[in-house]
Amino acid sequence: MTHELLVHRADAAAALGAPFTVEPDLAADAITEFVELLPDRMRHNPAAPVQELAGAGELLHLSATDAAGDWLLIRTPEGLIRTHEQPAQAPDVTVRGTAADLALVLYGRRSPAEAGLVVTGDAELFEFVREAAKF
Repeated sequence: MTHELLVHRADAAAALGAPFTVEPDLAADAITEFVELLPDRMRHNPAAPVQELAGAGELLHLSATDAAGDWLLIRTPEGLIRTHEQPAQAPDVTVRGTAADLALVLYGRRSPAEAGLVVTGDAELFEFVREAAKF
């Protein structure tokens, strides 16, 4: 519920034109929850768009610039999963920004450009994953 409140608070701030701030560690925790819930969403709802996240080993790296946060995601035939192991291959796409900006982009509240994220590598892959994974 904390992460849902965070997103709704961001929505309220945007509606009022007010600034939105959140502690980086809380935003990083929201990102962790987001990526860790994806496999369960895929298992329990085979008709959901998240099924499109299955892939052939493409690697996405999300990196928070203001919090202890790095997330490595691999598109496997079973879907998008988080890994804690350092892969041998370089990421297909790396996305960097503040934890709050990364979280708001993943939760579909901002575009990467609006959030000022730095996307290196296959930006289309990140956009595809972001759209398919939106809650």
